[in-house]
Amino acid sequence: MLFLGGMLGDMDLTVAAFASLIVLMAVIEMGIKTGVMVYAVTSLLALILFPAYFITPMYICFVGFYPLLKYFAEKQRKPVAFLIKFFALNAMLAVILLFAYYVYGINVISMEIGSLQLGKITIVIIYLLANAALFLFDFCLTKLIILYNLKIRNILKIYKLFR
Repeated sequence: MLFLGGMLGDMDLTVAAFASLIVLMAVIEMGIKTGVMVYAVTSLLALILFPAYFITPMYICFVGFYPLLKYFAEKQRKPVAFLIKFFALNAMLAVILLFAYYVYGINVISMEIGSLQLGKITIVIIYLLANAALFLFDFCLTKLIILYNLKIRNILKIYKLFR
């Protein structure tokens, strides 16, 4: 899935989000330890196989890691879970932006849209959009977990393979 995202270019974050569903399924079916191992192995493979694709740091820093974060955060009360997810997203976004600058040479402060020079407002826009995307991603992931547990799990019967 990550290879496909790297090849599609504009769909890289979407495909990375779909790839995170593999981590989510591992957590649901085999537990958190297996989920961590799936995340670690896929992250390492992404680094080895796709080091030049921007999808790799996105997967490693956020979308691949998010099902694990969600698992641990939602064991807390709702306000605490929200804060954990919010702070983790913003910390990881800072890592991604630094990675983009130092590895890929992308300076978000000097970005332009047409003839409009955005400047420092770009960072604010990126953080606002990323936080909005977090809420949407979290909501969709919750609905996918429900769908998986109610419908897809019984169709795939993966849980019977590991008994």
